[in-house]
Amino acid sequence: MLRDDVREEATVKYQSTEHELANDLKRNHEEVIASLNDVIAVQQKTISLLEQLATGKERNH
Repeated sequence: MLRDDVREEATVKYQSTEHELANDLKRNHEEVIASLNDVIAVQQKTISLLEQLATGKERNH
């Protein structure tokens, strides 16, 4: 059986690691959201440019 001090140290390390992993997960989640927002912005700009192109072509015909 583990000594109490060893058990306590292991528990503290485990909780610290768990906290670090939770922070990493949160940071990764935020990065994914930021990346998706960038993708959405590019898609919206693409749609806008395609609409302008379509409108310009309609006027030329």
